[in-house]
Amino acid sequence: MPEYRYRTEPYTYFGLPFDNLPQHAQSFLRHHGLSPNTYDPITVAEVRVQRGRKLGQDLLGPFKELVQKRREVAALVDAFKKLDTRSPEYKIAEHDYVGIARYLDKGPLPKMSGYFDDYVDDIDALVWLEFNGRQDASFERIQEYRDAKVHETIEGAVECLYHMDAEAVHKDLESSEVGKRSGASCDNQDCLRHDVRLY
Repeated sequence: MPEYRYRTEPYTYFGLPFDNLPQHAQSFLRHHGLSPNTYDPITVAEVRVQRGRKLGQDLLGPFKELVQKRREVAALVDAFKKLDTRSPEYKIAEHDYVGIARYLDKGPLPKMSGYFDDYVDDIDALVWLEFNGRQDASFERIQEYRDAKVHETIEGAVECLYHMDAEAVHKDLESSEVGKRSGASCDNQDCLRHDVRLY
């Protein structure tokens, strides 16, 4: 898996009334039966855990794409070693290699960032609800609290993806036939649901 880093944007809901929150934040809270008039810390904690698990499930799709593309690159590297650099077949392989690089920049990596963006937006809505109406909470305190909530989950999810990719690489290396490579799988997908600390 390519090196991946996600950077969160600053918290922007500080001091906003409910009606001025972005529509997706209002909808997220309403969907879970939450509002300034129905704040329940237990429900908020449960929703945060559920949202962390959903993030893990969402990331599996683009992750599988990344694994498949890495396998395609490995096959191309093998082909490069055997082909004459002046041959038409080499040019085709080279074109395919460039195509994969472009695909990664426009496909699974942006999808992953989008899922992280959506997760942060939803957690920000929960953070807003937790601090709504509290006069003792400064922006700096809320920002610090929010960062702690999202960073642990995001960093844990990325670490889990690297671990799953390492497992897939190990299985691929064990497979001596190129044809078996496509059948290798990432069996440790449960780490995105269980091993990542979500709260």
